[in-house]
Amino acid sequence: MIGPVVFTSSWGELGALTSEHPGSPAIVDPDLNGIGVTLGPGRGAKRLGCAHDAPPVIEYPCRDIRTLSPTDGMAVSATRVRQCDVGDVRALELAILQNIDAQRIHQLLARAEERAPAAASLIFRCSFRRAAEPYRVHDLAADLGVTARTLQRRCGHLGIPSPKKLSALARAFTVARLLHWSKRPLSSVALALGFSNDANCHRLLRRILGSSLSRNMTGNDMDRVEDIIMRELVRPRGVSRACALESAIR
Repeated sequence: MIGPVVFTSSWGELGALTSEHPGSPAIVDPDLNGIGVTLGPGRGAKRLGCAHDAPPVIEYPCRDIRTLSPTDGMAVSATRVRQCDVGDVRALELAILQNIDAQRIHQLLARAEERAPAAASLIFRCSFRRAAEPYRVHDLAADLGVTARTLQRRCGHLGIPSPKKLSALARAFTVARLLHWSKRPLSSVALALGFSNDANCHRLLRRILGSSLSRNMTGNDMDRVEDIIMRELVRPRGVSRACALESAIR
């Protein structure tokens, strides 16, 4: 875990916490639906401000699985951990890592999809969903229902980075996103993301971004990281990678 844990007992409390800690995901016990919600219809949206401020919710299964039913107007983006993953702490941890500051991921992918062929969208999204843990090209290809060789050809035809390069871009972006959000040491983030050691994480960042990163990243630093990843995702064929951060992020 790379952040503090806070417990709530209602959708109303969760909405209030979301306003105080934007980008934080929530693990929801399915039995929460049995707790009375005091907010009236529509008031949840007012409490939260905008729909995109709503918390990304992670629901883990139990023997009496129910559908999430937050207060009317309180939009949530639900990630459900599979029934077979009950008791698998790593499955829950991955769901949390995938959903932290999820709005920034949506923002990046929306920008990329405006400039890339429509068929590239699913490849991008699968790559970034996988990025919370080390993965192979074969894993990404399996997610897309094709062979690794077919995926390689498809990326070339679409003019997007190779599957291996996409993995590196998604992993580097995920490190930066979690580092900026958590303000924890890079070693903590690298451990949470399954890097075998800190040195491998530093090497990846230098290769993709031109420099390593630290917990002292500002919002402007994160915006520059996003711009670098964007240029790599949608650069024209044959154009060499632009040299990264305008000013090194230290």
